[in-house]
Amino acid sequence: MNKLMKVMASLLLCLSLVACSSSSDTTTENNWTDGTYTSTQMGFGGEVTVELVISGGSITEANLTGDNETEGVGKVALPTLSESIIEAQSGEFDGVSGATITSDAVKAGVVDCINQAAGVSSEDVTATLADGTYTASAWSFATNKQLTVEVVIADNAMESITVVDSGDTEIILNTAIEY
Repeated sequence: MNKLMKVMASLLLCLSLVACSSSSDTTTENNWTDGTYTSTQMGFGGEVTVELVISGGSITEANLTGDNETEGVGKVALPTLSESIIEAQSGEFDGVSGATITSDAVKAGVVDCINQAAGVSSEDVTATLADGTYTASAWSFATNKQLTVEVVIADNAMESITVVDSGDTEIILNTAIEY
C-alpha cells in the first residue's frame, strides 16, 4: 500500500509539471513575436532610433539613441523614457517635461516596433480625414503673441494650410514655413 501511494504521488507530481509547462511558441497572447525591432523617428534635433527587444511576449529591453538631441534635455531624457517603455509595455507612457518632441518621437517609435512585432505593417494603418476647415493656435517664436494656422481638408487630403495671424517677424516666419 505504501508503494502504491508513492507511485500515485509521483504520477500526480508528473501530471502537475506537464500542466504547468509552457509552450515554446514565440507568439504570445498579445500577438508579439519575440525578436529585436527597430524604428527611426524625427526628434527635436534629428533622428531618434528605438530598438525594442521582445522576449516571452514582453518588452525586455528598450535601447534609445538620439545623437543629435539637445544636450541636457532630449539626450538626458532617453534613459528615463527607456525605463518608462519597459514599465508600460506599450507606447502609452508619460513623456519627459521639456523634451516633448523627443518623447513623442520615442512613443511613435515604440508603437512602430510593437506593430512590427504584431505583424502589422504601416500600410495596414489608415486614417480618414473629415472634410472641413480647422484652425489652431500655438505660441510662436514671438512669445507675446500666438501663431494661428488654418487647415482645409477636402476628399481625405489637406487642400491648404494658411497662416492666419502671426506675431513673428517676416524672416523668422518665412524660414519656419519653408522648413
